Amino acid sequence: MEGKISAKVLPGLGGGWRGGLEVECTALGYASKLLLSDVVWFGGWKIYLRHDSIRDISRHNVCTISANTEKAIFLGPSSLQVPVEHPTLEDLNLEALSPQHWTLRTHIRAAFPTDSAKHGQASWYLLHRLEDGRRYEVRICWAATQPTSFRLETYDLPTVFENPELITSLAQYSEGRQYGPTQIADEPPSISRPTAKRDPDDLSSTLFLQVFAAADYYTTNKTIMNNVPPVFVDIILDPFIFNVFPRSLLPTAAYIVLLAIGGWYLAKYVGSWFDNLAKQDANKEKKKI
Repeated sequence: MEGKISAKVLPGLGGGWRGGLEVECTALGYASKLLLSDVVWFGGWKIYLRHDSIRDISRHNVCTISANTEKAIFLGPSSLQVPVEHPTLEDLNLEALSPQHWTLRTHIRAAFPTDSAKHGQASWYLLHRLEDGRRYEVRICWAATQPTSFRLETYDLPTVFENPELITSLAQYSEGRQYGPTQIADEPPSISRPTAKRDPDDLSSTLFLQVFAAADYYTTNKTIMNNVPPVFVDIILDPFIFNVFPRSLLPTAAYIVLLAIGGWYLAKYVGSWFDNLAKQDANKEKKKI
């Protein structure tokens, strides 16, 4: 590649899940000389250049690199009676998450934003076996090698079935999965089908999760521009403990508590040792007198 690239972190580091690093990119030539795979290592960060708005970069330009995690926080909806006669939720062939099976590793289709799809390609998932009124967090994580903008929306069942736009999007996605689902070969089945027949009076707290994926890069590779490759992601459903903090933070909290208790005992022991040392010095001084 002609020219050279340097990067440095500028003041005002972006915070939060949608935060980013402000990177100053200096190079010789034009943006067309930079490929998607061009990277900069700086301070332990592997920065993938995002230069969709750069034209002539013979001067300094500032690029913003988005974080690789997006999340949504919601409350479990009221329990509803889920139909047991066909068509059922299982017939939608959606991948599902629950507090018992809380992580999903899969590929998500992405697309460049258009006038008809401003947020990119829509994918649908099922969040089931929730608790009414309990706080949950759903996160999606992806590698920086595939710059993508994600948007997460959750809907209860009546909202989706009563909205023509949402039900059409869900039907199109479900039909596409019937003929060619994009998923990992070793991934377990989407919604576990119970061996025993469900009771028609069974109630379930269930939500639909809609994930929009918009490709967020520019490359001179026309194949990638015309056919956006699927994005490898982890989707995580994280219940809140007492509706205060996510369950995934419980090991960290336990570690901090143990560290604090250990520090307290250590401080007490060190304090006693210093007291004994001071008493010994005082006794020596008395003997000298």
